[in-house]
Amino acid sequence: MWLVPLLACAALVPAWLNFDIISMDGAFQYVPTAVLFAQGRFAEALARPQLPLFPLLMALLSHVSGIPPELAGRLIAAASFVLAAIGLFRVTQRLSSGRSAALLAAIFLITNPELVSRAVDCLKEGPFLALVIWGNYLILASMQEQGRRGRGALALGVVLLLLGVLVRTTALLFIAAWLIVWVFHTRQGRLMRFLVVCAPAVAAILVIVCFPQWGLFHRKGFAIFTYLALFPGLDGLLKGAVDVIGGFFVTGNPALILCALLGLGRPAAGCYRAHAIAVLAFFLGVTLFMGWTSDRYILAPIVWLYPAAAIFVQGLLDRRGRGLQALGWAVLMSCLILWGVQAFRPPDPAYLDRRQAGEWIRQQDGLPAVVVTNRPRIAYYAGVSPVLPDSVLPEDAWAAIDASGPQGAGLVSRLEGEGRRPVKVLGTIRVYSPSLD
Repeated sequence: MWLVPLLACAALVPAWLNFDIISMDGAFQYVPTAVLFAQGRFAEALARPQLPLFPLLMALLSHVSGIPPELAGRLIAAASFVLAAIGLFRVTQRLSSGRSAALLAAIFLITNPELVSRAVDCLKEGPFLALVIWGNYLILASMQEQGRRGRGALALGVVLLLLGVLVRTTALLFIAAWLIVWVFHTRQGRLMRFLVVCAPAVAAILVIVCFPQWGLFHRKGFAIFTYLALFPGLDGLLKGAVDVIGGFFVTGNPALILCALLGLGRPAAGCYRAHAIAVLAFFLGVTLFMGWTSDRYILAPIVWLYPAAAIFVQGLLDRRGRGLQALGWAVLMSCLILWGVQAFRPPDPAYLDRRQAGEWIRQQDGLPAVVVTNRPRIAYYAGVSPVLPDSVLPEDAWAAIDASGPQGAGLVSRLEGEGRRPVKVLGTIRVYSPSLD
């Protein structure tokens, strides 16, 4: 297993070196909340719409190490990526009783292009995935342990999944899937278990449907479930189905998702098969109601399918027929190629210009509290608040306008028509100082 963390770290190195600019969520959700936590303003931090665990971890690491919150968030995301790979190795090893398929599953995870790009950014996909995978692993392990050891593994697994809810509320779907497995795992007492699970689930759905404007649902993360109150109709479901199902295949690598579905068609050790199918059904149901999905939202259920894909691909590699072995190697090579395309992609020059423009403004004297810009991350790197330009551009504020951005060409023409000249030009970005020439 020592090979897994080494491969995971190696998979991140090129993407880390080619990183260009922080995500919008990182800049304006997680970093500001982490700063409030670091300043001891817990009430203000908890009042923000973001779920608190990831920004709190950022604040703790930033406080202990002295590094900026953005770097703290990126390091947490990268470290969690490695932990998630180790966890998936352990899950698949338990299911297959071998290390070859387990190593394949870890490789599938660390070569997922979407996950690699998120793991080097200030985003919570890594921590969420690590909590979900290890929580699921411990619950699976508890089924094969007896007495106090099994109960301890079960309790710790549930705690990790509940912590996952504090990172992204879709961890509730993994918990719900385990409840479904529990209801149907034996015939005796099934009706009673069904009623125990069904009653609170129906109550929760009724609350969502009847009170979609409730304050809790305004918090980011919980808002996704309010789509249960907005049935899109048959046409909406059909139109969204193509995008949603296509999103699963594209984000997870079409070859791997196909292998996973074929692998789930065969019985797997323990309750993994039933749980993975329930998780997939829940996520497809929610995203179909939404009519759209984000690649980030579906990474967790995709990765949870990788053990099934790994066991299936390992079966191909173990076959005597050269054609089937070649097919297995082709699936593996597709992962490496997709990873390489993403990991070695050079930084976007336009994004680098935005970061450099903000950093240049930050170095100037007399910087006001805001920067007027049509690219908010310029203001983030300047260390001030962004103000979107409107009909009146104040003369006493810095302005950083991207001519290629929204309304950019018109804003540049208006500013220069008023006699203001850029003091710094970076690509299509023009920076104007507060004073008139």
